[in-house]
Amino acid sequence: MVRAEPRGDVTPSDRAEELLKLAEHLQTILLPVEPAASFRQQLRRDLDRDARYRQRHAKTSLFQQHRTGILIGVAAVGSVASVLGVAILYLLRHRHRAATQVAAG
Repeated sequence: MVRAEPRGDVTPSDRAEELLKLAEHLQTILLPVEPAASFRQQLRRDLDRDARYRQRHAKTSLFQQHRTGILIGVAAVGSVASVLGVAILYLLRHRHRAATQVAAG
């Protein structure tokens, strides 16, 4: 492979022209290739077989199978915990006020 040394006097238009020549040269050398029909048919059969196998043998975790139910359950537990927290806070404040009034009175 011949490596060209960068020159300081090369303008962008010179570089573009050189690249265009290279592209044209490559276009004449490289020809499009099409795979044989038998290869394409075999590839399609293999891909179809693999896809069917993956669908039949797909393993899902317990969480994936019951994800919605688990999320709803966690949300419900969180809601109950919040309501209980507010109720306990209210009761504690009520008792504290009652104890403070008895002590002051």
